[in-house]
Amino acid sequence: MNKTHRWLRLSIGLVTWSVAVAMFVGFGRRQSGAAPHADGASVMRYLLSPTRSSTALDGTGHVTRDVPVFAETGTDAGTGERWQQVGYVRSVEPRPIDSSHDGSRAGGPGPSAEEASSTGGDRRVTIRWHDDRIDPDHVELVLYRQGGRLEDVLRVMFPAEKRDRIRVLLTEAMGRHGDRLTEALRPLVEQTFRDSLPIIEAEFRESVARHRDEIDRLGSRLRQELVADRLVPLVKQEVLPIVREHAQPPVEEIGRELWDRASLWRFGWRAMYDKTPLPRRDLVRDEWDRFIDEEAIPVLESHVDDFVVAVERIVADVAANRAVRAELAGELDRLAHDPEATRLARSILRETFVENRRLRQRWREIWTSEPARETLARVGETLEPTIRQIGDELFGTREGGIDPDFARVLRRQILRKDRAWLVARPRTREPDRDPGASSPLLIRRAEDAMSYPVVFLADEGQEPAP
Repeated sequence: MNKTHRWLRLSIGLVTWSVAVAMFVGFGRRQSGAAPHADGASVMRYLLSPTRSSTALDGTGHVTRDVPVFAETGTDAGTGERWQQVGYVRSVEPRPIDSSHDGSRAGGPGPSAEEASSTGGDRRVTIRWHDDRIDPDHVELVLYRQGGRLEDVLRVMFPAEKRDRIRVLLTEAMGRHGDRLTEALRPLVEQTFRDSLPIIEAEFRESVARHRDEIDRLGSRLRQELVADRLVPLVKQEVLPIVREHAQPPVEEIGRELWDRASLWRFGWRAMYDKTPLPRRDLVRDEWDRFIDEEAIPVLESHVDDFVVAVERIVADVAANRAVRAELAGELDRLAHDPEATRLARSILRETFVENRRLRQRWREIWTSEPARETLARVGETLEPTIRQIGDELFGTREGGIDPDFARVLRRQILRKDRAWLVARPRTREPDRDPGASSPLLIRRAEDAMSYPVVFLADEGQEPAP
């Protein structure tokens, strides 16, 4: 009976381990993305290879327990790269300070005390390796982290090759249907702009009125700092000499001609007549009006071309003046970065466009009206094939399974998995240390962007659903 029970327990154990190995192998085959055709070799290597441990210093301050370690262990014909998990972080704990080595830390020279303390290197990381192809003494460790920021999601969902494919789809769709879509949407767009402008203008006036005190304070300060202190001296030193150089000759010529045409006799006796107690006392004004109409204006008109040439030369010389250009550029830059002016402009624009309830309400009325719905329905029918193709590119297909990039986003955003990982790369150069010293490696933060190396539950080669 005991033999029967022993044989039964042995059989159950063998069956259990066989099922476990089969599940691990099947799980390995479902990995995709950077390694969509991974087999059970890595699982068997994990089960059969002897494990080793090594230590490193956390130079990022963000390494946590159970963070996986990946390495590029070969090249896959289908994907170009083949990544496998070769270890994981077993523990993270503070590193004790060894005061017997003149300020150095325990475990050999390693990073300097200043470098370690400034980068979080006081934390000792223990890594368990389960792949005998990786030599912990000849690799460098880089930490990659991705959170839930929109830019991280967009970078994963829209890699360069996928953006190119989507751009091609949109270009082809617009080439086929662009004119028809433009004609269909033009009335709605024109109505939106036509109805929005009065609302925006009214809200802009109201916003300016609400901020009138701030605008007055800013204007007073800018008049003093910009105009009085900066621009007026600039005009006196740089602009006025240019104006005088080009404007003085035509002005002097006009003055001489006007002087030659003016009659002192005509003005003189009329001025004396206006002083007498006679009925008329506006002869000088009449003479002045006659002089302006008959003498001065013709002279000025004859020199219009001279004034135009002078103005052109003044503008050209002022624009070419290095001092003027440098000063104006500096003032514009200071004005653009002025905290008070920036805050005020941002407040007015936000109230005018973003917080404008009347504007949003009008847009809602236009784009939810019955004509707009009919137009958008026609546009949707026209673009539906292209939209479906873009959806397949982003999310995957029934036949091919979930898109690997979308699977990455789902695991990170929904399950909050795969947010941090270490990459073990061959060391480009040996660190400066004494032969035989066991100096822990310093884990550094990655400077480049990288998606999670392995994707789970997104097998491109799965059989189509029945």
